Amino acid sequence: MADRGFEIEDILPDGNKEVNALIDTGSEVTILKDSVFDTLTQKPYIIRETSMHGAGRDMRMTCRITNPTEFSIELLAFKVTLHVAPIDCDMLIGADFLIKHGAILDYLPKKMNLRNTQVHLRLGGETSPTNAPVVNRVTVQQTVIVPPNSALRIDLESAGMASDYLIEPKGNTTLLVPRTVCAKGQKPTLCFLNITDNPVRIPKGDEQHLQPVSVWAVPICTKDVERFLGFVNYHRSFIKYYAKISAPLYEVTGEKKFFWIHQRQLAFDTLKHKLMVAPVLALPNTTDRFILDTDAFQNAIRAELIQVQNGRERTIAYGSFIMTPEQKNYCTTRKELLAVIRFTRQFRHYLLGKEFTVRTDHSSLTWLINFKEPQGQLAR
Repeated sequence: MADRGFEIEDILPDGNKEVNALIDTGSEVTILKDSVFDTLTQKPYIIRETSMHGAGRDMRMTCRITNPTEFSIELLAFKVTLHVAPIDCDMLIGADFLIKHGAILDYLPKKMNLRNTQVHLRLGGETSPTNAPVVNRVTVQQTVIVPPNSALRIDLESAGMASDYLIEPKGNTTLLVPRTVCAKGQKPTLCFLNITDNPVRIPKGDEQHLQPVSVWAVPICTKDVERFLGFVNYHRSFIKYYAKISAPLYEVTGEKKFFWIHQRQLAFDTLKHKLMVAPVLALPNTTDRFILDTDAFQNAIRAELIQVQNGRERTIAYGSFIMTPEQKNYCTTRKELLAVIRFTRQFRHYLLGKEFTVRTDHSSLTWLINFKEPQGQLAR
């Protein structure tokens, strides 16, 4: 969920508790943050639990669905079915509510028409009374890791400001962050210095909470596993054999029953260790030849994009994918073909318009070179 967007103030059925809600026309449903739901003394009745898919691959989370629940916006009362899930903002107004009530968004004056009533909106991070200083929430766009004893320059996300502005760290942090002046209209960028011996993660959308990866607690429920995988998935291109390593953890996501065994603890510890080791990847160039190494296993496929630079093979990126139940039934040859096709597409922005080498350990694929009339799946 984006931190920057139009927000309104809602009143939940708990003694007129006020929360900020983000309007998201890309969300099919209206969502309430799970931690906000837990603070309500008069909680809506939960009808059932289900899994919900967010934007992006593998962005799946467990959510609870309530019965129609009353809340109000500027004295207008509504009833809506809420989805309770671990999102970043307190509440998210989705397309189900906007369509049902004929909401009309007017972006220029920052207003929304609801039942012939003008509801005032504000841009996320916008402010405040006339004479008060303008305070803007500046956050990272994606969860990132700052390696030990190193500096990392990171692009930030911020609402538009009407004048030049100063960015400074909020409270005490593990990282050293210099105060930075940004010009009006300039995209904010900060340098984060980590002088410790441990890598530090900066969660997406969070300007305050920094914690060493090494102290990430062992998951005790499905939600904990999904949060961990959601974070690690962003760094998968730096982790060799990611799909194979993480496969035991994906077995307890969504609606699957949670139980913790040795294989999952091993996968969890291995991923933590790989996140704490600074990746040694080369920067690609436009002149040297690429090599695409692919391989297939029982449940997953993987690839390594390599470029020969100064006579040495240098790794550019890793790729991996857990096969679907149908794909797991493929014969070995078809699994190897799947790996070649999938990762050629994944790394197409490096490979388009260039000659490159596909390297695989499955020698039977060489018969494809002389195959005259491929049909069906082989032709595709």
